[in-house]
Amino acid sequence: MPQSRAIVFLGPKQVEVLPVEIPAPGPGQLLVRTELSQISAGTEMRCLRGDQPGLTNWGFIPGYIATGEVVAVGPDCHTPIGTRVTHGGTVASDRPRLWGGQSGLALVTEKDAVSTGSVALDRIGICHLGAIARRGVLACGNVEGQRVAVIGLGPIGQWSARLFAAAGAQVTGCDLDPRRRSALERDGISTQIDPDPDFEIVVEATGNPAGPRWALEWLRPVGWDAVPAPGARQIVIQASYPGDFALPYQEAFSFEARIHLPRHRTNEDLRAVMDWVGKERVATEGIAPTVFPVEEAPGVYRRLLEGDPELLSVAFDWR
Repeated sequence: MPQSRAIVFLGPKQVEVLPVEIPAPGPGQLLVRTELSQISAGTEMRCLRGDQPGLTNWGFIPGYIATGEVVAVGPDCHTPIGTRVTHGGTVASDRPRLWGGQSGLALVTEKDAVSTGSVALDRIGICHLGAIARRGVLACGNVEGQRVAVIGLGPIGQWSARLFAAAGAQVTGCDLDPRRRSALERDGISTQIDPDPDFEIVVEATGNPAGPRWALEWLRPVGWDAVPAPGARQIVIQASYPGDFALPYQEAFSFEARIHLPRHRTNEDLRAVMDWVGKERVATEGIAPTVFPVEEAPGVYRRLLEGDPELLSVAFDWR
C-alpha cells in the first residue's frame, strides 16, 4: 500500500499527524497526492469535541475538502495523470475516516473527483463551502431584489452573503466579531449588529442552537389583515448542529415562514461556484484561507477550539 501521512483525531481535543496507508487505485479510482486541504471548522470542531452524531471510533482522519494532483489511475479511468482535482476525502485507508480529507494521499472514485480548471489553488477549498451555501440560495427560488439577512459570518455565512448578493438580493451580514464583518465589507456587502425586522429571507449560519430563534427577529412582520404570497418569508438554516434546536411555533406561524435545511452539495454546485470564482463573479479576498504547513496541525486545531478570531478560514499545505 502507498505510504503517506494524515491528520488523526485520537480522542476529544487530541490531534496528531501520523503515518497512514492508502490502497492503490482499483477500477474507476484515482490516487491523488494532496497539495492543500481545507478545514471545515464547524464540522471538524464538532468531531474533535466528540459531538458528531454517530461517532464511535477515535483515531480517525477528519475533513471533507482536499485538492491535489492525480499520481496514479486504476483501470477504466479517463483522467490523465497530473490533473489537479478536488474531492471529499479518501474512500479507504488503514485508519477510520470522518471523512478522510485530511490525508496526504487519497483514493478517490473518479466520478467524485472534480477538475479544478483555472481556480487558484488557495481558493479551491473554500469553493466547497461555497457550494454548500449555494444550496440555500437555490432553495429560495428567485431572490432578485429581496432583502436578505445573514446571521453568523463564519465561512458558510460569508459565502451565503456573497452568493445571495451575486443572485441580485440586497444583503446585510450580522456578526458580533468586527473582523468577520470587515471581511464581508471588504468585498462590498454591508453589515450591522442589532436585529432589524425588515427582511424577507434570513440565513441562520451561527451554529448556535439559539440561532434559529434569533432569525425570527430579522423577518419583516406580516399583519393579520394581509395574506403573504407563498414563500414571502423564508428562513435558511445554513449552519449544522449535533442535535436538536427549537423554533417558537407562534412566532414562526405568524410569519407563515418557509424553512429550508440545505444538507450538502453536489458536484454541479461545486463546479458552478468554481466557475464564478474563476471568472471573478464572486469576490473571495475576504475569505481566502490562512495556510499552515500540515506539521502545525495540532496547534492550529487547538487555536480553533479556543475560538481564535484570527482564523476565519484555514488550509494545510502538504507539499
